[in-house]
Amino acid sequence: MGVDHGRMHIFVGTKGLLRSVLVCYGHRTDRRTTLKKPLLLWPGVVAAVLLILVRFVVPVIAPEATYFGLPATFFGVIGGVFCGLAIVVWWVFLSRAPWPERLGAVGLMIVALFATSRIVHVSIANGAMGMLFPILAIPVLSLAFVAWAVASRRLSNGPRRAAMIATILLACGVSTLVRPGGFTANFDNDFAWRGRRLPRSGSWPKLATSRWRSRCSRRVEQE
Repeated sequence: MGVDHGRMHIFVGTKGLLRSVLVCYGHRTDRRTTLKKPLLLWPGVVAAVLLILVRFVVPVIAPEATYFGLPATFFGVIGGVFCGLAIVVWWVFLSRAPWPERLGAVGLMIVALFATSRIVHVSIANGAMGMLFPILAIPVLSLAFVAWAVASRRLSNGPRRAAMIATILLACGVSTLVRPGGFTANFDNDFAWRGRRLPRSGSWPKLATSRWRSRCSRRVEQE
C-alpha cells in the first residue's frame, strides 16, 4: 500500500500553521488580560479631599472668613457641589473603568437622586427654591462613591458592581432621615432627625440660636 508523501507534508504543514495561529492568539489574549490597566484613583481621591476641606473643614475653622467675596459657609456649599461634579467628570473620563460601569454609575446616580427627591422631607424638597436637596446630596454621594471606588478596587466585577449600587442608594437614602430646622442665607444649616419634633414657631433651636446670636453680636461690635 503506497503512501502519498505530498499530501502528508501538506497536512502536517497546515496543522503546524493552525497550531501556531492558536498559540499566537492565546498569547495575545493573555497579554491583553495581563496588561489591563487598573483604576486611576488619585484624581478622584484629590477631588474628594478638596471637597472635605472646602465643604466641611474650612467653614468650621474660619466661619467668619470670606473667599472670593463669599462667606465661608456659602463658599463651602458652592465648592462642595463643584468638587462633587469634578468627581463625576473623573469617573466618566479618567477612571479607566469599563464603560458600562462609568455610564451605569452616572445613570444610577441621576435616577437615585430623582427618586429620593420625591420622598425627602418637604422642607428639604422645597428649600432654597428646590435646590436644597441637590446641594446637600451631591457632596455626600460623591464622597461615598470615591470611598467605594477605593475600597472595591481589588474585587471582581460582580461584587464591585453590587457594592456600587448599594453605595449610591444608601448615600442618597441618608437624606430621607433628616430635616432642616432652619438655615441662614449663607446655608448654615441646623438639622434634626426627621421623626423628631422641632420647637413651635417663635422658638428656635438652641444650637442655631447660639450661632446666630454670636454672629450678630460680632457684627454689631464691628460696626
